[in-house]
Amino acid sequence: MQQLRTDIETNSAQVFRLKDVFFPETDDLISRAGPELQMRGRIIDFSDSGDRKRQYAIIEVEGIEGPVVVPVDKLKSLSENIELEAQHV
Repeated sequence: MQQLRTDIETNSAQVFRLKDVFFPETDDLISRAGPELQMRGRIIDFSDSGDRKRQYAIIEVEGIEGPVVVPVDKLKSLSENIELEAQHV
């Protein structure tokens, strides 16, 4: 059984790459911005995948009309992202 991350909760701020957006289609956005572009948004809800609970986060991103859906395993908390960036400096 998959263990749920405790930092992935409704209203938590998360960081993810544009290429990890599951819905809506991102081909046009990726071609203009680059797939490694990192985005930040606030989780507003979750979606299941069959019998696997909370597999997708529904995220509100400032500047994008409508929410985006991102696999939970592709999300990083803000503190996680800062730590990773510090390691690459």
